Amino acid sequence: RRCLASRPRPFESEDLEISRHSVFGAAREDGACAAAGPQHTYGPSEPVWRSQDLQLHEATRTGSEVALRKKLRHHARARGWMEAAEFLVGFVDACGESLDTQELRDWERLMACDDMFLMRLVAERTAAPPELDTPLLQKLRGHFASAGPSPGLVVE
Repeated sequence: RRCLASRPRPFESEDLEISRHSVFGAAREDGACAAAGPQHTYGPSEPVWRSQDLQLHEATRTGSEVALRKKLRHHARARGWMEAAEFLVGFVDACGESLDTQELRDWERLMACDDMFLMRLVAERTAAPPELDTPLLQKLRGHFASAGPSPGLVVE
């Protein structure tokens, strides 16, 4: 039996390719061959993106806790993916006031990640790279687990 993941795709555009996946895994046809596993075209690019994020993070880091607290809600709201924004705003409402200075710095670093990668980290669908594996990420994961799916959401 031929694996569907190895067949040619009608669209080669990376934007169209990435849009076939959700935060929780590869599109169904990519996972059809158990031996091959899910194939993400952006997987090889993630280390490069993380390196660029780290460079940007270091260049724009603020030393003020007051400034970090002001950025907290803005970082949560200003996401390209509405579902990520709703989850992050809920986390800020529930836990934002109790975050210490190091957790605020860790938050700033996590917010430099794209929505898909960030939510895959939170949902534990992607292993956390060392620079992102922090106590704050564990708090986000705990909040994710406790929040549960929205009413009416069908989880497969």
